[in-house]
Order: sequence, then structure tokens, then C-alpha cells
Amino acid sequence: MTASRMRAASALLACIALLVGCDDSRVTEAGADELRAPVHLDTAALRSVLAAALPDAASASLRPAAAASLHELRNGTEVAYVTADGAYLIRGDIIRLEDQVNLTELVRQSARRELLAAVDPTDTLLFAPAGETRHELTVLTDLDCSFCRKLHADIGKLNARGIAVRYVPFPRAGIDSESGRKAAAAWCAADRAAAVNSGMEGADLASSPASQACEAMIQRGIDFGHAMGLQGTPLLVLPDGSTITGYLKPAALARRLEAASG
Repeated sequence: MTASRMRAASALLACIALLVGCDDSRVTEAGADELRAPVHLDTAALRSVLAAALPDAASASLRPAAAASLHELRNGTEVAYVTADGAYLIRGDIIRLEDQVNLTELVRQSARRELLAAVDPTDTLLFAPAGETRHELTVLTDLDCSFCRKLHADIGKLNARGIAVRYVPFPRAGIDSESGRKAAAAWCAADRAAAVNSGMEGADLASSPASQACEAMIQRGIDFGHAMGLQGTPLLVLPDGSTITGYLKPAALARRLEAASG
């Protein structure tokens, strides 16, 4: 063995020694405690521990996770993991190495599908194809959002591809903002589609103060967006629960929808 290879081997052995640790004589009493077999609480006991440590998680669902020794804690689309002894909370995604599937994202997608199914159709605006509908896309939109307007300009092209677009209002600045007032004016107009078209083109939709029913409708859209984990508009929600933030050209969007339906 050459001198350079010997030095490399020595360095590798040193690294392994650091990772593995030393012999039993150098393990402290505290270290020995940490090496003892962990406690595995059942779900009921684990929930009691969480109730004391995380009162806000009382309504969250708790079940064994796909990864051994972890429990999945889910509140809407927010997912975290708890160790079996209830000592640690872990935020992050679990990736199955065998096929690189993000198991945490699959949980979020399932939660989003539940939220989609609960949306009241009367709170939405549907732009449907004249012919067969092949896919439906739910979009959280803001009349003052430039990329929302860009996507809106493609409605005709999307419909021509058999894609129905369902809008849910989400004024980013809140219900008491100018955008919120525009959303209320459009969604509560006698012709909702015409009002939204005008708003997307920059028309002034100023009106008298919205009724409580109108404000409640817009607030439901805002709450829906937050539950979906919205980070920006437009937020595109596909039928399988996957999401796209921002704008995609019609051809690319059609491919994503086709892939999601497969």
C-alpha cells in the first residue's frame, strides 16, 4: 500500500471511530441512560403526553406513521411526527428511499382532497368547457394578483383542452382590504362571472359595504386557503390534492393534470 493510501485509510478509520464511539469504559453514566431501550407509549398514552406539552394539538389526528417508532400528528394539511416515547416532535418530510416517494406529501394531498370535497359550490365560480370536462382545477385567486390575471386570460385555452377552472376567492390582503372589497363585490354580483372578468381586467368594482353574507363567503375562501397551506396566489389545487403555486402555461398545466389523474 502506498503512503498516500495508508494516510487515506487512517483518516477513514478515524472518521469511523468518531461515528461509532469508544469502548464501554468511556461511556458516562448519562450516556448509558441515553442508550437504554426507548419507551414505546400506546396511542392513548401518547395523546395524554401531547395534550400536556402541546395544548393546541388537542384536535389533531394521531396515528402510527409509515416510519417505525414514529407517530404522525396531523392538523389539516400540517403534518409533524412524534417519537414513540413522546419526548420529541419532528418537523419534516419522510421520504421512502426505495422509490423516493414523499410519504408526508401524500398525507397532505389526502388532507387537501378532504378540504376540496367540503367546499360549498355556491362559494365558487366555475368556468366549464362547452364540451366534455376531462379535468377540474381549483384555483385560489385574487383579483389584484398579476399572475392570477395571467392565468385568467388563459381560461378559454384551458376550457378548449377540457379543463374546468373553479375559482375560490382569496384576497391576499384580507377581507377588510381593497382587494377584499373587490372580491366581495364580484362574488356577490348578480352576474358573478361577468364581475370577475371585469375585476381581472382592472375594472373598478367599488361598491357599497358588503353584506354580512358576502363577507362570510369571502372569509370562507380565505380560511380554505389557509387550511390548504397557501403561500401565494394563484394556488392551483389538482384533483389528487397536489398543488402548484403560480402560473403555468396551458400546455404544461394540462400535462400536470394528466399525470395527476394517472
